[in-house]
Amino acid sequence: MKISAVISMILLLITANFAQNFRDEFKSAELDQSWNFVRNLDKSRWTLSERTDFLRLKGSTVTLDDLEVPPVYVGRKVSSAEFEATTQIDFQPKSENETAGFVLRQNERAHYEFGIRKKGNERELFLRFVIGSVRNIAVTQTIPTGSVKLKIRGFPKYYRFSYSIGNDDWAEIGGVETKPLEGADLQIGLFASGNGIESKTTADFDWFDYNAAPKDPYANIAINDPSLPKGYTIFSVDTAEKGAIQKYPFITRPSSKVPENIEFQKGLVYAKYGEREMHVDLFKPKGKGKFPAVIIVHGGAWITGHYTMENPLAIALAQRGYVAVTVEHRLSNEKKYPAQIHDLKASVRWLRANAKNFGIDENRIGAVGASSGGHLVAFLGVTNDLAKFEGNGGNTNFSSRVQSVVDIDGTATFIDPGNIEKEIKGPYDTNTRLTGFTYAQNPEIWKEASPITHVYKNSAPTLFLNSSSNRPFQQREEMCAKLNALGITSEIIVVPDTPHPFWLFKPWFDVTVENIDKFFKKTLRGK
Repeated sequence: MKISAVISMILLLITANFAQNFRDEFKSAELDQSWNFVRNLDKSRWTLSERTDFLRLKGSTVTLDDLEVPPVYVGRKVSSAEFEATTQIDFQPKSENETAGFVLRQNERAHYEFGIRKKGNERELFLRFVIGSVRNIAVTQTIPTGSVKLKIRGFPKYYRFSYSIGNDDWAEIGGVETKPLEGADLQIGLFASGNGIESKTTADFDWFDYNAAPKDPYANIAINDPSLPKGYTIFSVDTAEKGAIQKYPFITRPSSKVPENIEFQKGLVYAKYGEREMHVDLFKPKGKGKFPAVIIVHGGAWITGHYTMENPLAIALAQRGYVAVTVEHRLSNEKKYPAQIHDLKASVRWLRANAKNFGIDENRIGAVGASSGGHLVAFLGVTNDLAKFEGNGGNTNFSSRVQSVVDIDGTATFIDPGNIEKEIKGPYDTNTRLTGFTYAQNPEIWKEASPITHVYKNSAPTLFLNSSSNRPFQQREEMCAKLNALGITSEIIVVPDTPHPFWLFKPWFDVTVENIDKFFKKTLRGK
């Protein structure tokens, strides 16, 4: 083949690729020819002239579900499984029947609407899906007045929906599977409807942008760390989301924005070991009072993770009246067990030492931990008043006792035969790296590092909040029974259809907060 022919072919391919990308500023007198309607929409329902540089849609009584009459809709073909479509809409509905926004549409009986509507005295975003006879509002989100940017991001197995107000970052409200809309006729479009009543409010679209080759949102997340052993990866909200979203496309992250009614203090030092400082982030309800307090401990197999990943949980608990503290602890590649327990007990003593400064009721301090953090707080709770585990983290004239514990999907034991066998087979030897020994080398330290070993009359009430993922060999049921036999409140709650890191994501985040608060109200009662 001649060089000129090769160059021509390359240019043709490049041109074809760019042709799939599209941006419309709605500055022309007529719509671009790539736009199309359903069943010849009446010209009175849309205009490019009434508001300069905007596409204005005028909602009719017709909905996107109608099989006969044209809906107020203008759309374009979706050219690839992966895409990103964004638009900016100015729509201030005056009545609850009026809706407008984005839609992914295959036909009248298969589409996803991502739009704006009025609800009571507020305006909200909604995600509605129509699949055959199923019509459902999947999620809603209250938003302020003003223009809103909407985004639909397509992946091979799911769609994600997000929005932005003003100059704010994009915020996701959820996702859905692509499977119900599989086929060659998928379109992305703009719509307006009065839903059975003539709409009195126009929907003005400032621009529309379609990207056929968007950047992978997970491309730059940190997965590997040279300090971690071979095969181990970083545990973070990013990596947890990447692993869970394929099966659970509807998940979203809780907000890490600190609300105005919460006082936030970052990076406070609660202990020092030589030059090594140990930190917490503290979230406190504004105002005076003696609030119950709670320490929150992150997961990551004792070898990775970061305490700030639990800040959204701390914020949510602070809004319910707790002084909530996310606690840094030394990881197993820095210091072996029992250093982690020493850290947690030091953090509790520090809270009591500073109770007056932070408005804390020193007689009501609880602990929440997730995954490996769940193991650590369970251990913290069962070893109340046992001097052996105090460590040298300071404030030794104060108690490290906790009044209540919530273990989120963390193990109660290391010495279950199945757990021992699992660690031998690998590839992860997390227990060995925490304790510094294999079970064969030092079975006693494995036993000592197991919370279930230490259950006794001064142990704290404990809630085991479990995922529904298969995590055998934990002995949480056995530990719960041992606590109950001593007259100590202990419960097990399984959150249905959940992956292991469920507490990091909505809708399970809300369930997690509710169950923590409910258990603490019952058990965090004082001395």
